[in-house]
Amino acid sequence: MGRGWRHSGNLRAMNAPTVALARRLARDGTARSVRVQAGLSIYDVARDLRVAPGTISRWETGKRVPRGDVAVRYAELLGELMRVATP
Repeated sequence: MGRGWRHSGNLRAMNAPTVALARRLARDGTARSVRVQAGLSIYDVARDLRVAPGTISRWETGKRVPRGDVAVRYAELLGELMRVATP
């Protein structure tokens, strides 16, 4: 078990920049803009990330920040939406 714990810590450290990106995009309004431009509702994103729609709303309004694995998935989703939107 100790071995898996250390490995998880390494994964968390590797994902720290991705989590920071998700938080910055949510905080500065970019996440909402990207979502809306892609034609996705809060419900669509929530379903994809397996979180409550209110969670996405709180991230986008700055009341909460994405954390952990879901923050990584959120950043990946936003990154993909931005890549698709950029010609």
